[in-house]
Amino acid sequence: MKRVYYLVFFSGIFLLLLPYCYTDKKAWHKGNIMPEGFAKLTRQDQVLYCAKCHQQEYDNEMKGPHANAYQRFQQHVAFVNSDKYDCAWYTASVNKKKGECVSCHTPQDLFQTVFEKRVDNMDPMASLRANIKPFPPPRVAESSRSTSVDCISCHYDGQSILATNSKPHQLFNAPECNPKDNPIMSSNMTCYPCHWDAVNTLLPDAARLTVKDAKCTSCHMEHDAKGNVTHYTFWKHDSPDKHNVLIERIVDDFSVNINKDGLAEITWLNTAVPHELAPGPEMIFKCQLLSQDSNVIGTKVVRMNLKKKIDTEMAEVFGTKILGGVDGDPPKLDHTPLKYTFDVKNTADAKMMRITLIKKAQHWFPDSLGIYKTERVIGLQRPL
Repeated sequence: MKRVYYLVFFSGIFLLLLPYCYTDKKAWHKGNIMPEGFAKLTRQDQVLYCAKCHQQEYDNEMKGPHANAYQRFQQHVAFVNSDKYDCAWYTASVNKKKGECVSCHTPQDLFQTVFEKRVDNMDPMASLRANIKPFPPPRVAESSRSTSVDCISCHYDGQSILATNSKPHQLFNAPECNPKDNPIMSSNMTCYPCHWDAVNTLLPDAARLTVKDAKCTSCHMEHDAKGNVTHYTFWKHDSPDKHNVLIERIVDDFSVNINKDGLAEITWLNTAVPHELAPGPEMIFKCQLLSQDSNVIGTKVVRMNLKKKIDTEMAEVFGTKILGGVDGDPPKLDHTPLKYTFDVKNTADAKMMRITLIKKAQHWFPDSLGIYKTERVIGLQRPL
């Protein structure tokens, strides 16, 4: 019986002392405290401050398109103004509009501009559509632009660092910055200001291979070797052995067969892309029909771009002039296939198809500026 008394007594003492063991964590979580002097740091030093506790996320983000957005924009402006590019009217348009373009390439903090009027008890999408501004205003100081779209752009509201509420236990990993829970961080809405075309056209059921609930991060988020999320998608300096799951899914959507008319027929049934494409980029699928000994006996180039739509939309900007490039097709979102036929020297020799994928930043630029992404060889289907 004494043992029972002792157990009850010490258990009571433990329960009384338990709250004091966690006082620090509970205190900072209730407060709204930022590191002293954080607001006075330069933009670069603010980002580096985040890297102290989030080194893996920082390292990954530095390889991504967001962290390089302003530099890429500068390179684009420099290229169209160089003697390597010969399209005076487009160069003039870029020079005239570049002040507007930087709003997405180096934005002011979203939660101090675009999301400042959000009503917390409203549905996030309804609230944003009612109050959202077209684009975030750009950062004015040139000295602050080198970090492009950085962690402060999406995770800072002027007082607190904002975090996702999908894994609240992670909030205890960074007591210095006292992250504040925010429901928008768990939705697609942080992507909305600059990627409104994709968010507005998102159809969760359009891509059968899309995981979870078709959040942007379902596809556009990097994972380490253990499958843990690290932050956004690698964009440059990828290791040679890295598998880009999204690229592989898109290539896997292609098949080839010899149809009843004796023509080679490529079928593209989209199962990977659940939203409209971005306006500029293009994917080029060079499809080569091969014989058993890998001789090329037929070639078809399939282009994924929005050129037809952009030419119409840009008429107001460019007048009668249109951007260069070759018409392509966007992925279909209704589970109906796109088909392309082409002649083959000798269909009897056809055994397989090699797909080489090249990606370009703008569909109106020469194909020579494209970057090799992957290559795949698939089998050939014949009619029964």
